[in-house]
Amino acid sequence: VAGEALRRSGFDPSFAGVGDLLHFIAYAAVGGPLLAAVGGIAVQVLADIIPSDDALREGAIFFVGDLVGVAAVTPPVLIVGSALRDGRELRLSDRVPTERDWVVIAEEVAPAVVALLLFAQSEDPVRFLYLTMVPLTMVALRHGVTGAAIASFGLCAVMTAGAHAKATDTLDRSDLQALMGTTALLALTVGTVVSARMRTLRTSQQLSDIVEATPDLVGTADTDGTLRYLNPVGRALLDLGPTA
Repeated sequence: VAGEALRRSGFDPSFAGVGDLLHFIAYAAVGGPLLAAVGGIAVQVLADIIPSDDALREGAIFFVGDLVGVAAVTPPVLIVGSALRDGRELRLSDRVPTERDWVVIAEEVAPAVVALLLFAQSEDPVRFLYLTMVPLTMVALRHGVTGAAIASFGLCAVMTAGAHAKATDTLDRSDLQALMGTTALLALTVGTVVSARMRTLRTSQQLSDIVEATPDLVGTADTDGTLRYLNPVGRALLDLGPTA
């Protein structure tokens, strides 16, 4: 149901803009888990698996767990799937030009490595796992939504595995899941804004290159007639020189 609602909303699976991000959060990250939690808990209550008094608490845990899964797994699947569907090259980053692939991979794996070290060194890693937001945000700023989606997936996978391997009273609570969901959505938000900005700058540069190369005079002026811009052909015709 959530997927169909997302499709009908006009959502672009490559996360082309903030509107697509908001649709994803509303229909997929929140709407889908909410429907699943209500349905799943209702079945368990009717089957006497859980008492009705615990339905709200169990439903909240159900919801947060699904939200983490959707926020961490769905974006990279959508981004890769849209690229394959449209015949576009699969990329690790939205940044152009970018570094060698192994450098990008190292940057995108860094948040997961930080989480792994925190699990290995601390008896209560939840207190420090918020530090993974720093390298994850840096990945989003440098590589856009594609890099953020890949890095978030790796980070949440490590954090989930660490929680199972090092189960404590702290990790038994939903604190870790809430942290993972918040971190993944934050990175996705930053990455979407950065990617949209990258596309805008690339489009602006392409338009500038076309105007500079056109054989026609192109210029802009203020209302008082003051010239603000002339392309090379315009400067040559008016004999203004290349720097005028």
